[in-house]
Amino acid sequence: MTALQINDKIGFKPNPSSISKKFDLLGSIRHLFSGTSSVVANGADNRNEAAPNQRSGMMDSVNYPGIEKEKIDLYAAYAGAAYLVDSDKWECGVQCSRPGTYGTVIKYRWSVPIVTSDGYIALNPNKKIIVVSFRGSAEFGDWVEDFATSFVDWPRSGAGTQVGMGYLEGYQVASPLIMRTIVELSTGYPDYSIVATGHSLGGARASMFAADISANYPHLLARLELYTYGQPKCGDKGFADYMDSLDFLKIREVNKADIAPHLPSADWGYYHFGTEVWHVF
Repeated sequence: MTALQINDKIGFKPNPSSISKKFDLLGSIRHLFSGTSSVVANGADNRNEAAPNQRSGMMDSVNYPGIEKEKIDLYAAYAGAAYLVDSDKWECGVQCSRPGTYGTVIKYRWSVPIVTSDGYIALNPNKKIIVVSFRGSAEFGDWVEDFATSFVDWPRSGAGTQVGMGYLEGYQVASPLIMRTIVELSTGYPDYSIVATGHSLGGARASMFAADISANYPHLLARLELYTYGQPKCGDKGFADYMDSLDFLKIREVNKADIAPHLPSADWGYYHFGTEVWHVF
């Protein structure tokens, strides 16, 4: 795993995590999706500690192969919209009004209250992307699922790998229609990229989706990108290694002050995968 840092140390005031603020999640989301970060590349490879700082001003892109700040901010808007989209129209306030999302058309929405699984699939013809966005933790029941840390086997994500039960159940209940829609759209729009995104719990389920694609539709991997925000660890080392072995872009943006991405603990057998970028408010 590679760590990058989104950082400008001058005037840095850490934002409390949503957990330390007693589940003040909406406040955390407003900050997370503010799009005010600056970005710096560094050489750290550590899941739990800060890398040596390099000061940077605002930049349009990261000086690191394959990673663009513009995309990080754009897909944060799509992740945030999953909390707010409640119809088949692209209308959800500030996230749906971000310039990069103009022209977005919602093609499918799901909502399964029993396991609090929600999200949508959309097209953006201007960017030539198919977006699948998984809603994060907006209710206390979701947080219970966040910390349902019992491992379950999931052969579709690689032989011998295990993932968190709470993450997987919420994905699987909606996955048949999600996959059918993605396959139909990817066939109808063969030059579009497929972007999976989500915040918090939604990021973990977006990862389940990416693993599912790799097992069932490997021909789509060349078109797939994964962007998550404040994602907790969602599987064991075997799952993390499996995900890292797959050849597609996997970006995890982390608010330095947020404890959620550090959970569940590695002592419980959970590990991160992908390229980490830091967002310091």
